[in-house]
Amino acid sequence: MGGRARNLLTALVAVALVVVVAAWYLAARPVRYQLSTLTRIDYSPAAAPYLTYTFSQPVPPGQVAGNTALLRSFTVDAASPTPPAAAAGLIALLTKGLPFAPNAQPLPNALTTNVLPAGAPPTPMTVTGSGTMWLIVPKA
Repeated sequence: MGGRARNLLTALVAVALVVVVAAWYLAARPVRYQLSTLTRIDYSPAAAPYLTYTFSQPVPPGQVAGNTALLRSFTVDAASPTPPAAAAGLIALLTKGLPFAPNAQPLPNALTTNVLPAGAPPTPMTVTGSGTMWLIVPKA
């Protein structure tokens, strides 16, 4: 095999490998929905639901059922009922990247969960601000 043929074969193998890796990545990557802006978190450690997340717009029920949720970020407003310093520990726990099973709420713009992260504070809180939450569709 000549040098030119070997180079062409090497290039074809490299391109085929890139195509296979790209196809695998697209097929294995979970689908994510980013919900509208998260505006409020109500935390009640004494009674379920422990956490209620309220959004600026309605949450499509079809995106909630059977999916998991992940709180990506939340910035506490200075005028929040629970001051930023007091809410910092809870927000840090909730944004650690631990997915949870959300429940659709009778309110069209809220989700709830009965899952508390380990180390959650014992004090109820209402925190307002701005944040991002994703709903992640499991791969079949």
